[in-house]
Amino acid sequence: MAVFLPTTVTPAALERQLESGLGPGVDVLVYGRFSDFASAIRGQSPNAILTSATVLDALSLPTHVQGVRGGQVTEQWLLVSVGDTLDRVAPEQVRYGALDMVGREGLPTLVARLLGLSRRPQVVRVVKYADLLPVLQFGEADAVLVPQRILDDFTSKSRLRFRVERVSTARIKRPGVSFTGPERHDIASRLRHLDPAVRELLGVDGWVEPRGGQP
Repeated sequence: MAVFLPTTVTPAALERQLESGLGPGVDVLVYGRFSDFASAIRGQSPNAILTSATVLDALSLPTHVQGVRGGQVTEQWLLVSVGDTLDRVAPEQVRYGALDMVGREGLPTLVARLLGLSRRPQVVRVVKYADLLPVLQFGEADAVLVPQRILDDFTSKSRLRFRVERVSTARIKRPGVSFTGPERHDIASRLRHLDPAVRELLGVDGWVEPRGGQP
């Protein structure tokens, strides 16, 4: 199983937890960068691919099993800035810090869609959640996109005066799985029996079959 799923732990730690949770017979490789992940799934043809269903869509891959939380298949992301920064910067000059989920070329388009912008904005790419705070602290970005579920942890690490905005269109699909091998039923079953702590790390509390999906 190839995995690209930025979380609050390192890729190595996520790999250990998934391998332990899924049990014997499921080899897990977690990638920390989208470019490495995209290259791997093109060259190695893994039997299962676990990532945000938004990423699966960007790669033109079907989602056979979709993660949910509280019955929702999408997750709210928030726009976080410091003080009155966004009031002082012209809208077309705002630099947005964002997790690199879909690659250098695709990320500005994704950010524009999430924020309802009419043009591709300037984007400062980061590879893990922990890098979002420094780009705000050092002025590399005027605002950053942060998943709502990690907001408390994010803001607790600094004494900056944060301004948090909820944008209705800023929703990312939760983790989903695309299967390419015959083990799909077995892996789908194992996913549904993951330990609650691992599901919490993934940001899901259950799994469903998308309409028309064949898990």
